[in-house]
Amino acid sequence: MKSLWETRKSKKICHDSWETLRVRQDERMDKNHWYNNWWFHRPICITGVFDDYLRYETGESVTDRIIKNNTHFLNELHRRVYKKSKKRIIQLCVVENGFGKGGFHTHTILETPEHLSTSQYSHLLHHSWMKTRYGVSSDVIPLYDEIGFKGYLTKEISPDSKTGVDVKNSHCNQV
Repeated sequence: MKSLWETRKSKKICHDSWETLRVRQDERMDKNHWYNNWWFHRPICITGVFDDYLRYETGESVTDRIIKNNTHFLNELHRRVYKKSKKRIIQLCVVENGFGKGGFHTHTILETPEHLSTSQYSHLLHHSWMKTRYGVSSDVIPLYDEIGFKGYLTKEISPDSKTGVDVKNSHCNQV
């Protein structure tokens, strides 16, 4: 199944950069789409912390570098989990700023693959995050209250913010 990002690209919904920015912001802001229509089998969450250079960055390119770092993390994880398979890991990636206290960081909810235990997968998540350019630490926890956690993830999403759902790195199995 194609990710929403691939679907948007293949349909060529956006014709110019301003329209692309508007559609991406609308997608990023649509909490109901991102949180109510997704489900995860054996969900696990990783909170990835960036180095100080990226964590407290204020420039325009900060979100691009965060998205690239998340892409590198997820590609590395896929290589470790599925080797050369075309199977996709179900994932929802959210970027937060911590309201100036914690700096930029990312939360990613992922589905645990059937062939791995939670502890094996936690180990792979941590090592994949640490192989990224800006990743300095991670916290991996199994999720038992998925609905409550999804509510926690929506706390910083606002139209003025650079944070929200990382559309490029979120892949779903919509219900």
